[in-house]
Amino acid sequence: MSRTTMTSKGQITVPHEIRAALKLVQGDQLQIEVVSNGFEARLVRRPTAASLQGILKSEIPYQSQEAERQAVAEALAEKFSKQK
Repeated sequence: MSRTTMTSKGQITVPHEIRAALKLVQGDQLQIEVVSNGFEARLVRRPTAASLQGILKSEIPYQSQEAERQAVAEALAEKFSKQK
């Protein structure tokens, strides 16, 4: 068990052993909730890039980079051929 003191601004420092055990880094957020015998603090994990994979769905079918390049080249060729 660790002990910490609240500052005049209402801030507390999470002791080193707790930060190390939870692998906390600067910017991590804690959710604090009042409970019957005090308060509880829970770590709010930031999502990783891997956990966000597939979260955005699209109706548009995926095209390869080569297909995209080809479509751009065709559109540019058509645009410039009409200007002459």
